[in-house]
Amino acid sequence: MFKHDTVFVVGAGASYEYTEFPVGSGLREIIQKNSIFEGSHEFGRLTKGDQVLYGYLRNRYKGEELRGRLNALGTISEQLYMWGSIDAFIDRNQDRPHVAEMGKLQIALAIAKAERKCKLGRGIEKLTGNLKIEAAADTWLEIFTRNLFSGVHKPEQIGQGVTVICFNYDRCIEFYLIHAISRSYGIEYGQAHTLVSLMDIIHPYGTLGALPSGIHGDGNNTVNFGPELNYSQDPWRMIESLKTYTEQVEEGDILEKIRRAVAYSKQLIFLGFGFTPENMKLLSCAKYTTTPTKKAIYSTGKGISEEDAQAVAIKISELFSPGIPMSWPQDAKIATDVTCAGLLSRYSHTFSAP
Repeated sequence: MFKHDTVFVVGAGASYEYTEFPVGSGLREIIQKNSIFEGSHEFGRLTKGDQVLYGYLRNRYKGEELRGRLNALGTISEQLYMWGSIDAFIDRNQDRPHVAEMGKLQIALAIAKAERKCKLGRGIEKLTGNLKIEAAADTWLEIFTRNLFSGVHKPEQIGQGVTVICFNYDRCIEFYLIHAISRSYGIEYGQAHTLVSLMDIIHPYGTLGALPSGIHGDGNNTVNFGPELNYSQDPWRMIESLKTYTEQVEEGDILEKIRRAVAYSKQLIFLGFGFTPENMKLLSCAKYTTTPTKKAIYSTGKGISEEDAQAVAIKISELFSPGIPMSWPQDAKIATDVTCAGLLSRYSHTFSAP
């Protein structure tokens, strides 16, 4: 098990290990491409653009309502390029008709496709619906889960003292944990689902929705992992919990939980995190405590230069004391040479409880 009061901050780079999900400019390019519709609009056959998205829109909207959404997609296609992310673009254009709805819909469809095509989605047994947990072999998720289970004999004790702040929309962490707990501890899927739902796994920007409590769904309007994108699926249900940065800031209870976890953590571990200003603001905890707990800090830094590693350490420092870098966070270990799996392997004994 991990040391008590360990906080994991999970970014897009971490999900990439098992979802191969496009991040940053890759996601932006996909959304831009999917927003340009060319072909036979009358009959719904396209030569350019996302056929599934177009079909959903034509099925739901008519006349001016449809044209308004298509115009919003045109705006996204034309103006998204210079923005760092679709999230930032949506935040900037909250007041423009339908832009937020269409942007979130694009995100939801991309996430649904990524879940279905990822290592976990491909590892689901067609007949039983069970996940072959070996599907995540050699990823940080498998290493994380094995350490989470180590020394824990009662499944209800799994994850105690650990908080995961996941900035990604996908539900791979929860989905994998449910199946891993069910198989490893010999308990029913529904019981494992309940245990995972009680863990401190926080998505500041939301997800596609809660996973079903039954392995084949539960009839409660939940969204299956890697849902089939056909006309029986309501994609608007998948965007109900998706949040932009501004929307999330307004949810004080979640923010307080995040910031208190960071402030009082004894071990703070960043996995595939990009340290963007918007996300760092969400983690900033100086106002929540004047005496943050002294902590050990580790981070992946794949792609970060050695020169920039010090700048990242200072950014982390300023989460606790803006403008006055503290000595101990500057000792944060920024591993510029390893993946998320590599970091957890390198410090496996360091991160673990005695």
